[in-house]
Amino acid sequence: YGSENPLLMAEYRQAFNNANLFVDASYNEGYKKRGSTKTSGSRKHIFLDYNKVIKDQDNIKSNIDLKLQHVSNDTYFKIHDVNTALVNEDLNILENTLSYDYQEGDLYFASSASAFQNLKIQDRKKYEYLFPYLFLEKNLFTSEKYGLLDFTSNLRVRNYDVNKQTEFFTNDFQWESNKWISDLGVENQVLGLVKTVNYNASNTPKYKSEDKSHELSGALGILSKIPLYKNDLIKEINHLFTPKVLVRYAPGHMRRVEGSRLKYTNLYEIKKTEEIDVIEKGLSASIGFDYEKSLLNKDGSIGNKFFSFSAGQVITAEEDQDLPASSSLGDHVSDLVGESSLNINNKLSLDYKFAVDQSYNRLNYNEVGSTLTLGKTNFNLTYLQEKEHIGNQEYAEAIMDVELGDSGQLSFSTKRNLLKSSSEFYKLSYDYINDCLKAGLVFRREFYTDNDIEPEDSIMFRISLIPLANINATGIGR
Repeated sequence: YGSENPLLMAEYRQAFNNANLFVDASYNEGYKKRGSTKTSGSRKHIFLDYNKVIKDQDNIKSNIDLKLQHVSNDTYFKIHDVNTALVNEDLNILENTLSYDYQEGDLYFASSASAFQNLKIQDRKKYEYLFPYLFLEKNLFTSEKYGLLDFTSNLRVRNYDVNKQTEFFTNDFQWESNKWISDLGVENQVLGLVKTVNYNASNTPKYKSEDKSHELSGALGILSKIPLYKNDLIKEINHLFTPKVLVRYAPGHMRRVEGSRLKYTNLYEIKKTEEIDVIEKGLSASIGFDYEKSLLNKDGSIGNKFFSFSAGQVITAEEDQDLPASSSLGDHVSDLVGESSLNINNKLSLDYKFAVDQSYNRLNYNEVGSTLTLGKTNFNLTYLQEKEHIGNQEYAEAIMDVELGDSGQLSFSTKRNLLKSSSEFYKLSYDYINDCLKAGLVFRREFYTDNDIEPEDSIMFRISLIPLANINATGIGR
């Protein structure tokens, strides 16, 4: 650093017989110039990843993984622009986990013990513990007559917000019948789910805390769709239009759910909420369609898909206030959700996801992604907007990479908060890369304040000797 203590970084890797170890660490003596935010004391981080293959045979596989993560300061990664194989500057959740998994044929078992730390929270509520976590999955049968039946079992003990604890033991029987086609050309499939839940809870108003609780719930549905296609032999294009409907019913009651959002990817799932211990109750129908345009090959076969558009929504018989407002599943008519993709050519592609409110006059969610390749230049543009019950954010992010000759690379990235009409950062870098050396300059401008992060301009010179070391020298700051 020009006016501060240097940052020392080191990385160690070792390959054992059937195992790999990766250690990533750094140390900084602390600020020379201290103040109300730049406090005294050293800063450091150490991350470790260890993976061992216990057994790897044709039908049996088992592994053990150890992940340890520690950092002494909440803004350490962003202050020092730390981006390595194990760390990135936007990391906010630290994870310390020991896990084991085993698979033999259609039997899968996993277990883990974890401790998490949220760097954005300052008090003791930043810690969360998940121990033990046990998961078992087994296919009970696969039949040409009855379809398939899968069994999953989950044991989870979670401690969070200092003194809140939940202990859940859930078992799921999920059935999918074989598909059949009616005389009218409608493809049908029956879906079924039975769930048993046993739990204890303490200091959690969301759950009963007096005694052990036992719950039984289930859902039954039928998914129907009609694939309709048309071949345009003149333009050599295949059109595929598929209306879909899932009618499902789940009796009983349901506790209040938080944090789920309806997406097109889970529109036709018999269980749409993210929480593993509940099934949304009542009678409902998911109605929508898929449309695809693909190239038609000379032999009449279908080639590459270049356009798709899908949309749908859920209609329920009764409103349910226990479902989260962010999902709109508790309303009689949910948001209209969908997604689309367009591959104009092998250089330009667009992706779009959206959610429109039930009156079809307001977009509550927009996510646009685009990729453009022009020779040795790549552009990536992302736009995200969340409004109303879904969220409250809107930003645009752009990234450009240019290859200069055989060894040079120029990169530019920026992110702008559109709600505040302000940029969060600009980053411009040049790197020279060959087989054993990477060297370059990075200019970065920060626009926001967070603890000891201050708005500033900085220039970093960095050099990496591959795979020996990584040396950074930052410090021409404003």
